[in-house]
Amino acid sequence: MATCLTLAVPEYRAGPAVDVETCRADGGCAACVAACPHRAITWHGGAIDVDRVACVSCGRCVAVCPTGAMVNPAYTPAQLHAEVTTLAEAVGGAAGVVLVCSRGPLAAVPGGWYPLVVPCVGMLLPHWIVAPLLMGLAGVAVAACSCGVEDDAAERVAAVVEFAREWIEESTVSGRIVPCFGRVPESAAPPAALSDPFGPLGAVAVALALGVAGPERDDVSPLGLVTLDQTTCTGCEACAVGCPTGALLVRRSNALVEIGFSAAACTACGTCLTRCPEIGSRAITLDRRVDPAAIEAGFRILVRHEMRLCTRCGKEIATDAALRRIEETLGDH
Repeated sequence: MATCLTLAVPEYRAGPAVDVETCRADGGCAACVAACPHRAITWHGGAIDVDRVACVSCGRCVAVCPTGAMVNPAYTPAQLHAEVTTLAEAVGGAAGVVLVCSRGPLAAVPGGWYPLVVPCVGMLLPHWIVAPLLMGLAGVAVAACSCGVEDDAAERVAAVVEFAREWIEESTVSGRIVPCFGRVPESAAPPAALSDPFGPLGAVAVALALGVAGPERDDVSPLGLVTLDQTTCTGCEACAVGCPTGALLVRRSNALVEIGFSAAACTACGTCLTRCPEIGSRAITLDRRVDPAAIEAGFRILVRHEMRLCTRCGKEIATDAALRRIEETLGDH
């Protein structure tokens, strides 16, 4: 009888699932695969598969998915947005929020601070830390990872917090990211209307609200800037076809192929780099940084190529640049 009474109590743990309607794995996107520290996510033939046994619900795949297709029903961006909004409206600038890990014990939170539970603080992005300040709270702190499941969680948290601190140094909310359980700042910045600040493109809304560029650190930047080299790009369009957010787009007119870029849609997922056949010639580069000026500049053309047409049927063959590349490769053959 005593043995029966020591049986473990089943524990419910919400795990991520893929929304196949919005997932862009069919175009080559595998951001979630690269982000998973437990190798619980794999890419097979244009589809994402999640190993439920290996997955520990750390949330990193949810944070990096460029389209919001990776969903954890227990911790959605809309839920986090609603919690911060409600808290800001209830207590205003008299309170701070502490981001805490859901998988470990919750430490006591002193007066003036309110816990905001996330799957693990190792999943945090810089704009998740800045957003509550813009929404009217006086301070944001990040509790040390309490689950200890991922070895690199502490290092990642430190890098993200430092990025957020540097990002707001020149803004009106400077100094409001404080050590965990420190003194709550006395006042808050005026609340700004932010649309989906914890979603895939939440960093864009935060960047525009702050109006200042992020620090030049490519390890944790939530946004990116893509450039194409006119001399080595062949206009094959692979980068645009694979781009999950439409940050890279192709325009065609009168046998002219133009590839353009919009910083307001780039999450620095890096899919374009994996798709480019001329990556060895640096035909495409990705600069992981936050630049409000580039976001506000909107869509701009990066390269232009003339399309060669068949003299018999009039159908497209390839761009001049692609044909030159083929000629260089084949040589006398």
